[in-house]
Amino acid sequence: MASIMIKAVCFDLDGVFFAEQSFRRFKFQLAEYSDHNYIIDEVFHGSMMVEFKTSSITEEMFWKYVRQTLEIT
Repeated sequence: MASIMIKAVCFDLDGVFFAEQSFRRFKFQLAEYSDHNYIIDEVFHGSMMVEFKTSSITEEMFWKYVRQTLEIT
């Protein structure tokens, strides 16, 4: 079997690459790792996402917020 080299992994939470159906699947799978399922929509559609989209915070800061809020690694 031939090996495959992954050159990039892209995350898009704004609908360009990540269609609505795949975003729902991502959130559903994420919920399996967190006891805070009730706030997943707030995490990805709330004020921190707005700050991330407007470059008020860095990508690292946003994902740190996500991990801390949902208590996942």
